[in-house]
Amino acid sequence: MQEIVNVFKALSDPTRLRILLLLQHGELCVCEVEEVLGMKQSRISRHLNILRNAGLTEARYFGRWVFYSLANPKTNRYHRRVIDTLVKWAQDSDQVFLDRKKLEACTQKRGQEGHCPIPET
Repeated sequence: MQEIVNVFKALSDPTRLRILLLLQHGELCVCEVEEVLGMKQSRISRHLNILRNAGLTEARYFGRWVFYSLANPKTNRYHRRVIDTLVKWAQDSDQVFLDRKKLEACTQKRGQEGHCPIPET
């Protein structure tokens, strides 16, 4: 029961919802999430930790960068259903549209000087 409570607590914040919707497009570096949402690294990291503790995301370390992705659906199939539902609910959101546009511009900078590297999978 506590696992369910943790997931819904994690989903109860608009910033965390935005992060999950960004991660549906693939693995992202913390600095990319920062840039898209226009928030400081410490705040983004706090939200990402809450999502990870709820089992909704996974972190991968690559040098000094940390890349986040949605949790593997094999780990918990219910988490994927929750995220799929979230995506359907938010598909017409203006904020989601703006975030997606910012994300597209942001990920174009990968591998350039001063930006995160192109993630290796």
